[in-house]
Amino acid sequence: MTAYQIVFLERVPAWAAVDDAVTLARPRAKPGAPEFVNAVLRAFARRGALERRPLLPADPVDALAVRCSFPTWLAARWVERYGADEAERLMLAMNTRPPLTVRVNLARTTRELAQTRLRQEDRLEAQPTRYAPEGLVVEHGTPPGAWAAFRTGDVVPQDEASMLVSRLLEPRPGEAVADVCAAPGTKTTHIATLMTDSGRVIAFDPHRGRLALVAESAARLGLHAIETHAGEVEALAGGFAGRCDRVLVDAPCSNLGVLRRNPEVKWRRAPEDLRRAQARQRRMRSCRSSWPRIRDSGWIDRSRRRSSSMRRASCGACPTGTTPTASPRSAFAAPTSAASSATGSLDGPTLDRAHGVRIEGWMADRRPPPTPPARG
Repeated sequence: MTAYQIVFLERVPAWAAVDDAVTLARPRAKPGAPEFVNAVLRAFARRGALERRPLLPADPVDALAVRCSFPTWLAARWVERYGADEAERLMLAMNTRPPLTVRVNLARTTRELAQTRLRQEDRLEAQPTRYAPEGLVVEHGTPPGAWAAFRTGDVVPQDEASMLVSRLLEPRPGEAVADVCAAPGTKTTHIATLMTDSGRVIAFDPHRGRLALVAESAARLGLHAIETHAGEVEALAGGFAGRCDRVLVDAPCSNLGVLRRNPEVKWRRAPEDLRRAQARQRRMRSCRSSWPRIRDSGWIDRSRRRSSSMRRASCGACPTGTTPTASPRSAFAAPTSAASSATGSLDGPTLDRAHGVRIEGWMADRRPPPTPPARG
């Protein structure tokens, strides 16, 4: 632990790290052990950076996994899919600190006014996001729950990639939109806002307790078009299929595309977890034929954060068995407005890798409604 502090934690002086280690060893070790700890760590601290480098495994994939602090099975998948150089860039990007991004509630304020309010009331500097027209990147400081702008519903924490998915759905005022696996409601409330709170946003989730978070978020943001229904989408789809114009499927996934925000996940996942998630996604996709009224390009399948073979380092950088095969491409890769980018040119799988555009990894698959069977 102390060697890690000396090498990686720049704000902890080496002498202080060594002193803490000796202090910890004194009441727990045999006589002479504290002196031994002191000698070993001081010798280590005197070494240069090259001398401190650990001996890496001979296998290049094992060495890459150790160097980037990733499980070997995941490093091997990404190397196979992207090559060693690209996989290393991706893993290093996943080890960086993510930005704090918020979505401005355009039903109540503007991005400029929210930016000013954060500066004046919460002493926080914020800059507009590159792609989403309602996003702000806020400097790290006090947690969002302490902000006045959060408590009054002017802003809500949300990654920029997630904002783009809701815009890709293109919900319109007066429509009926289903959000499958909606909790905790971040995209649900965004959809309602894009619809100017006019129409119906039907939020499905199998966990009744988590649906309470959707209702709570809607109330804080002053939105009234959202209704919640607990249950599996496979069971509920039939009762709502004829009443929905658009459907957002945010299917359960491995969360490997948002490792910057959840770094412990990579050590908790195994290949069989990916297979189970894919099977669940296939079952949810099978409901698509039950929604005959969906308008053109009205089905968005966002199997989030699936960076396994990295269906994107977080949701989509790589097609797999549950994703239609497509050439990976970055959507919103140019600094144009998300509103103009999320148009018909993005039908089919839209893929992004987190390290390419500095947002979380994601995949969105926009599909037109299924063709009804021929009569006769």
